Amino acid sequence: QGTVSSAGEFKLKGSVTDFPIAPVLDFMGQQGSGLAAVQFDVSGTEDAVDFTGVTQLKQVNIAGLEIEEAHGGLSMQDNIVVLKNYKVTMAQGESVLNGSINLQGEEPVFDLDVETAGVRAEPFIKVVAPEVKLTGNVNNIMFVKGTLTMPDISGKFLLTDGSAEGYLIDKIETDYSYQANNLVISDCDIVALSTEAKLNGRMDAEKNLDFKVDIRDIDLSALPINDDTVDLDGYANAHGTLTGTLSKPFFHGDVSSKSIMINGEELTDIQCKLDSDGGIKNHLLGSFKQAPKGVLSAELDYNHEQKLLQGNIVAIYGNVRSILKMAKADYNVDGLAQGEIAINPHGSGSGIFVDVWVDDISINDLKYEEMKFKGHLQDKVWYFDDVKLMETKDVTDKGIVAVGGKVDLANGKLELEAGAVDANPALVTAFMSDPVEVTGDLNMFVQLHGTLKDPEGNGSVEVKNGSVASIGFDDFTAMLSLANDNLKIEQAMLNKDIYK
Repeated sequence: QGTVSSAGEFKLKGSVTDFPIAPVLDFMGQQGSGLAAVQFDVSGTEDAVDFTGVTQLKQVNIAGLEIEEAHGGLSMQDNIVVLKNYKVTMAQGESVLNGSINLQGEEPVFDLDVETAGVRAEPFIKVVAPEVKLTGNVNNIMFVKGTLTMPDISGKFLLTDGSAEGYLIDKIETDYSYQANNLVISDCDIVALSTEAKLNGRMDAEKNLDFKVDIRDIDLSALPINDDTVDLDGYANAHGTLTGTLSKPFFHGDVSSKSIMINGEELTDIQCKLDSDGGIKNHLLGSFKQAPKGVLSAELDYNHEQKLLQGNIVAIYGNVRSILKMAKADYNVDGLAQGEIAINPHGSGSGIFVDVWVDDISINDLKYEEMKFKGHLQDKVWYFDDVKLMETKDVTDKGIVAVGGKVDLANGKLELEAGAVDANPALVTAFMSDPVEVTGDLNMFVQLHGTLKDPEGNGSVEVKNGSVASIGFDDFTAMLSLANDNLKIEQAMLNKDIYK
């Protein structure tokens, strides 16, 4: 109801319910749908409309964003729309808008303050960055200026109790701005369980990243590296840059830790350079220490998609038992190693190649001063390419044991050949569950086969100035066979003084 003069001036009052808003959105350059109800006072002329009223929106969809209901005061004068405490209710949470939209030009110009509380992140992320996996509760204060084609946006964002790319997030809090298709993140603080990360940088229109990153107390047990072959535990710090793209970020920087555990074995004082995209390319160059006095350096590449680890490890006084346990090989072997370990040097499945010297080595409690070990592990089979045990360091003409062959760890089988020159004869019985005591100087050639738990074998031995079960002799020669944990002596000849 109202009046309209002959001069074209009008003054009207009325209400409208459930009219579609799609034409209004189309005028503003947006696609969407919904229904509106308005109580209004409108006056002026065709060229200068003044509007004041209260509006309500229902069942709104704008650019894929669902709005259950919105209402508030709205006025327009000189083609400038003013919103006052305009409340927008989502499926969870709400936003309150205050400000203006200038409709005088070719496209709307915004000057709005938007305060959001308790909404879910998922609907917004689905619209603005569908490739990003982000969930959580969002509070946001945003200042929107400019046009839809050239927006100038700034604000403060807080996300709580959510997840990012499948990892639980306690909090993400940051200041941000969006100008000329560039998103700038300032003083971003991310907290996830024990881990806290600081980010500063920008993302351009092509979603290229340029950020500085400082991360503290990364929980290594939560990383995707953990699988049935690698159990990684401990905490690390990282500092560097984050580049690449939003869908494929790339980290370059330093990683350090006081202590980490690999399959239950500790490494300390870790200092590394890391280049990583979290997927195909993960390159690490670093050094670390190992009890009791080991210093190790490594250059490793890990392809997470192929579960492929490649690279080299150089050890100085590396703890052999601990290194074997890291490879999930728990054996009664001790010693301090110096040398190099090459992992899959010829590609996937090519194995682990070891070329080391080991000091103070003990195998099944048999002690040697030094060992040369050159061999490789492939498909859970150890191949002994050049293995020599020396009872006295730097002495190469006696007290020597040479070993060749292979040990199948997966099936618990072995095929070995061993030769000895003036060595400890206890080697002959080392694989027995209850070995008999043997002393003297041993010369031998032995072949072993069967299983690790119940090996079999045969050979020829000569023991000088020795004893068996405390019974002494001058010289002993025999053919030996081992089966069912019993050592059988054949064609034996023993000399003691004048006796044979």
